[in-house]
Amino acid sequence: MTQAAGDSGEGPRQLDGFAWLADRLAAMSPAEIAFRFGEQFKRTVSRYYQPNFAHLVSAPLDPLPSLPGLADGLEALRGETELRSDWRQLVEQMRQGRFQALGSTWPDRPGPPDWHLDPSTQTAWPSQTYCFDISYRYAPERGDIKFVSELNRLQYLQPMAAVAALEDDEDLAELVVRHLESWIAAHRPYLGVAWISGIELALRVVSLLVVTTLIGERSFSAEFSQRLHLCLAAHGYWLARFPSRYSSANNHCIAEASGLYLLGSLVPTLRHAGAWKRKGKATLERELGLQFHDDGVGAEQSPTYGAFSLEWFLLCATVGGRAGDEWSNASWHRMVQAGHHLRAITDQNGNQPRIGDDDEGRVLCSLPGPEAHVNTVLGYLAVVTERPDLAPPQVTPHLGQALFGRPSPAQRRQFEYNSFPAGGYTAVREWRG
Repeated sequence: MTQAAGDSGEGPRQLDGFAWLADRLAAMSPAEIAFRFGEQFKRTVSRYYQPNFAHLVSAPLDPLPSLPGLADGLEALRGETELRSDWRQLVEQMRQGRFQALGSTWPDRPGPPDWHLDPSTQTAWPSQTYCFDISYRYAPERGDIKFVSELNRLQYLQPMAAVAALEDDEDLAELVVRHLESWIAAHRPYLGVAWISGIELALRVVSLLVVTTLIGERSFSAEFSQRLHLCLAAHGYWLARFPSRYSSANNHCIAEASGLYLLGSLVPTLRHAGAWKRKGKATLERELGLQFHDDGVGAEQSPTYGAFSLEWFLLCATVGGRAGDEWSNASWHRMVQAGHHLRAITDQNGNQPRIGDDDEGRVLCSLPGPEAHVNTVLGYLAVVTERPDLAPPQVTPHLGQALFGRPSPAQRRQFEYNSFPAGGYTAVREWRG
């Protein structure tokens, strides 16, 4: 595999990288250090050898993968005029080549975006360099990797596909396909920053599945369907090969396992689909007990991180149940406990305390930009578990409701006391008129 000169990120910032690595190693257990050496060996091997992805596909991609219930549920959003107006505004922006996210606006560009461009520095990340050779933690001249990662999640295509489906807009469906074709053509496995992080691959898998569900059958040629199939195979192979473990686990591990589970469940013509499905589910059910305490408090403490993880669990358990793979009562109980904690710390206006990080991560995307994500996930949980008391006090229309259903707002009693001893929280609600 060729490597462009000067693309590897070598230079003075290596000293910062070595310092970061030394700090990480000092905090690792012997088991994790052994795992990291094995991981580095696999990265080195994969620099020179990759499978023939055609051999990872056992049959043509027919029918296209579909998230069960999403296409039918989309009809319930037909009457949401404000949401559909926002979607149409996004569509018109993307027709003009104007992408906005994380408070930044990318330069206008006719056609699909420049997938490697950082909008703040106007410089491009390496596109022909093996992903693990790219120094991204210490590259101020290229900007923060979160911007290019946000674009490459392809989440903006989710509402665009919804508009195309609701309005039977063939031109828009073709535009969505052109963006997908452009992304696949610009991202040979495993070159460029889009392949570095498993959580980014998993989020992109969901975007691809949403698009195939809403517009695929009528819009994808047989040739493009095959390229998409190989792209999904490449994502699954990389997710399975480089799992996040030990100190880099948490919501990264959850996202990666979810990506494998969804691919294994919905794309059975992938050669390792059965193994990915089993591995993904086993990991998710194990992580449910690790990422949420017995009382439902997230192990990372952050309400937004907890909601992000809970959305992954709900998506996989709901898709699995509809596909004939029921999840255990214990798993559903832990999800309800997580929702109970999030609802207990939600005030009457739908606000939660700002604790820990908030990187605005979400799995199903209704619109780019901030949203009341904790409330959105509480709504999903309330519907699929038939626990209306867990619904948020305010409900905003969202694309994800096409899959999970629309909840009714729920208010709590004027006085309420909840203790979460494992997570270290006590929530007392007292409303005074």
